[in-house]
Amino acid sequence: MRAKSFFYLCTGLFLIAFGYHLGARTATAQSDAVIGTVEWQFNTVDLVVDRVAYRARGGQPVQPLGALPPIPGSSAVIAFSFDTALLANGDVYDWTGSNWRYDGNVVGGPTPARQESMGAVKVRYR
Repeated sequence: MRAKSFFYLCTGLFLIAFGYHLGARTATAQSDAVIGTVEWQFNTVDLVVDRVAYRARGGQPVQPLGALPPIPGSSAVIAFSFDTALLANGDVYDWTGSNWRYDGNVVGGPTPARQESMGAVKVRYR
């Protein structure tokens, strides 16, 4: 009798764990849109949602900025103002009227470092 009860207990625990495994996922809101950045200037609001730039002026509804393609790059957009976007990795993109132009990286490149042997390091610091 104990073996039968133990079997049912184990089966129940397995089914609970299996059901959780099938149905569990991260809780999310109903919208997949991610607001990247918002910039208020005087009577204008610029914002980026899912890498697409939007603008609202003086009580008007929010409208996409023309037919701009999404802002290029793989990092998150952390600042956007007057058709210039700054990405989290330091890349700067500027809207030229027809496409996004890469203006450079404000952080710079990787720090140059030369490799030395242990013998060279010992000689230098003696």
